[in-house]
Amino acid sequence: MPILVAGRTRRARFANRQRGLTLVELLVVLLIVGMTAGLAAMSIPRGQSDVRQASALLERELAALRDQAVTEVAVLGLSSDGGTLTSFRGVDGAWVLTGELPMPGRAEVELVLDEGWQLPEHTDELILGISAEAEEGTQEAFRPQIIFSPEGSVTPFALRVREGRDRQMIRVGPFGTIMVDGDG
Repeated sequence: MPILVAGRTRRARFANRQRGLTLVELLVVLLIVGMTAGLAAMSIPRGQSDVRQASALLERELAALRDQAVTEVAVLGLSSDGGTLTSFRGVDGAWVLTGELPMPGRAEVELVLDEGWQLPEHTDELILGISAEAEEGTQEAFRPQIIFSPEGSVTPFALRVREGRDRQMIRVGPFGTIMVDGDG
């Protein structure tokens, strides 16, 4: 049996106190919801930077050039003038322009030759054709900076890919091995 206290039961007195949320309880709930939303937003992966996209694209293109030289038993070349990489093919004693490698975004690419390796198949015997820039009457020999040979060897080089503080280095060894390193 309920006890009467000044005309009200004890049960009725406690029921009046529990009608809503206090300000502290509301703030705690909002804090928990905010932290959960923040953790969920941080767990969503960001898109690749321009440096990573350019490095991945270049890595695929270089592997394709290397493999194409071997499968087609062809001599392929690669040159850089600033930030553009241009590919060539040795055809009938001349270098024929085959295209440019596209760069995504604003990434800058720099070609760095590895002078430490001098493979016989990458010497003067592979100088073919005439420079595309040579005027009529001048026979200026042209040779791409990088040679992909039919037996799978490559002129060793590196490509520096950068945009702002993001940097990656793509290294290609004399036997066609491709390695990517950097903080991109």
